[in-house]
Amino acid sequence: LPAYIKAFPRIMELEDTQYLWRKGALSIPDTTLRNELIKCYIQHVHPSLPLINLSDFLQGFGKGGSEVAKTSLLLFQALMFAGTAYIDLSYLQTAGYSTRRDARTAFYQKTRLLYDFDFEVDRLTVVQSLLLMTYQHETPIDGKDEWHWLGIAISLIYTTGLHMDPQIYNMDVQNQRLRKRVWWSCVMRDRLLALGMRRPSRINDGDYNVPMLAIDDFEIKPLESHNLIFSSECRLVSDTTLQKELALIFISKAELCLCIGHILSTQYTSLVRDQGMEPDQEGEQGSRVNLFPKPLTKADGVNFCEAKLTNWLEKLPAPCRYVTQTPNDLQQRGSSLIIERAVLHMVYFSASTTLHRPQIMPSRESSLCHYRDLQEISWKRLREASEEITKISMDLHNLEVTRYLPATGVTILLTAITTHLLDIKITNNITRKEQARQGLSDCIQSLEELRDNYRPADDAIRFVGIALRQVDIDV
Repeated sequence: LPAYIKAFPRIMELEDTQYLWRKGALSIPDTTLRNELIKCYIQHVHPSLPLINLSDFLQGFGKGGSEVAKTSLLLFQALMFAGTAYIDLSYLQTAGYSTRRDARTAFYQKTRLLYDFDFEVDRLTVVQSLLLMTYQHETPIDGKDEWHWLGIAISLIYTTGLHMDPQIYNMDVQNQRLRKRVWWSCVMRDRLLALGMRRPSRINDGDYNVPMLAIDDFEIKPLESHNLIFSSECRLVSDTTLQKELALIFISKAELCLCIGHILSTQYTSLVRDQGMEPDQEGEQGSRVNLFPKPLTKADGVNFCEAKLTNWLEKLPAPCRYVTQTPNDLQQRGSSLIIERAVLHMVYFSASTTLHRPQIMPSRESSLCHYRDLQEISWKRLREASEEITKISMDLHNLEVTRYLPATGVTILLTAITTHLLDIKITNNITRKEQARQGLSDCIQSLEELRDNYRPADDAIRFVGIALRQVDIDV
């Protein structure tokens, strides 16, 4: 193994080592591909999941790097896997992969094999790797999808004590800050996957006492790339202003995820679904527990959640506020900031949709005056959210950076598409109907751009096609 990889953490049977070698789990990409994957991880994964000390990681590639700076093989393979979603396809094709999704599957299998063989003994490292494995979005036959890996990560986090304020432990400040970032990365994955997959959150607000993140918890300093050769596009390594802005966005997203958790816990209930049903024709078994809107939601509860979202939006720091970016902005600042800021606001509007969509559904209470008022407000919020999500997606399309969206972007686009479909079907206003039709077309275009990366985009396109045929809509 290269000098920047830690030695095997435990003695393994020769047969197991040979098996891992034959399956490619012990192989490292060539230097060109490795450097490009690291660059993509730094630009497009680390800002939204800052769960390693980047300075230590990069130092490991320098001459005479310390043992602390060396990286676990499990974690390294997980980092490589995460980078495959964003690397230029030509690098993967040169390495022998026909498609991006083929490459993602191969790199994911390397990581999973190491995990399955209990290769790593350090629990924090395993948690970091599992959180990166939640970026696997192909649907496996054995049911071990992103929700599965997140569940294991959360279980390990509680047994490792990462849910406790790190100041109670006798450790240096750098490790305290790392543990806080890992914890909040886990909370964020929990809330965003729950939001997108309509599953109940596993982390409850009363189960931890880790303080909210602050700027001091992030690495805000020029980082040495050592022997890694990065292009000037990788500004995050040296641009401290960019580092601070991305840190502020991450903190704001963590705060937003607390609002999302409150919406899901107060406006939705967990119900068992598909009990006793056979797997579908593709061999996939549906989730046993999903979230469904509560049958009766009081207006006060909706208004309380709405106030939390509004308060979050009004208190956003200036670098986190959304402004349409120009090609010159892209050239000057790079794609990382543009994407992270866009995703932050897309998640906000998706949360608003999740809050208000149940309120427009017909019910016995719909005839009451105050419920009609609530429905009108909710319809207004739904339309605003779908229009803003569509606008942001088209801003990214015009800058040709849509492909850098995470898989979360797929589920968010679907929330906008659903509202556009409803508007087309039920509105009598010709202008609004045409606006919804155009918005639907724009969102489908963005989904098409994500199909190269994620299977959920395929599923979403298939769902939209069925919906369009059912309501006889042509776009």
